[in-house]
Amino acid sequence: MKMNTLTKILILAFLILAGGYLVQKFFQYWNFQSPILLRFQLPIKRVYLYENKMRIEPLPSPTPTKKVAPTPKPNKPSTEKEIIMANKHGSVLWKIYGLETSWGKNDYCRPNKFGGFGVMNAGQVVCYDTFQIAVDRAEYWLVKNGVDKDIAISLCLWNEGVARNDCPYYKNYLTL
Repeated sequence: MKMNTLTKILILAFLILAGGYLVQKFFQYWNFQSPILLRFQLPIKRVYLYENKMRIEPLPSPTPTKKVAPTPKPNKPSTEKEIIMANKHGSVLWKIYGLETSWGKNDYCRPNKFGGFGVMNAGQVVCYDTFQIAVDRAEYWLVKNGVDKDIAISLCLWNEGVARNDCPYYKNYLTL
C-alpha cells in the first residue's frame, strides 16, 4: 500500500506542528542553566617569586583604633499606637485607624502586608509593606487635604471623597 504525496505532506506537517507545540510547552516550564558558577575573590595573601623561591607576605592588618562607645539609639515605636502617635496628627490618625479597621482587627491586608486606614484604589484595598509606610501615607494624605485648616472637611474627603463639613464619618469620629 503506497501513500500518495499529499498524505505524506499532511502527516509531516502534523508532526512538525505537534513537535513545535511540545517544544513550546517544554520551555514554558523548564529552562537550561549552566551548572558552572564563576566567583571571583580578592587574594588573601600576596605572593612574590624571587629566584625560584616563593615568599608569602600577609596583607597588612588594619590599624587599631580607639573603641568608642556606641551612641544609644532612640527607642523606635514598637506598637501600632506608638507608631501612629509619633506623627504630628497622631490622635486624628489613631481615630481613623479605629473607624476603618477597629484598630487593626479588620485589616484586610494582614497577615503579610498592612493597610489599616481604609485606603482604596479603583475599589481595591491598598496594602503596604510595613505599617510605618501606611501611617506615613495616611499622614501625607491628611496634610495634603487640609486637616490643619478644617478637620471636618478633611475627614469627609477621606471617607466620601466630597468636601463638606457634615458627614456621618465625621460624626462617628467625634464619638471616639
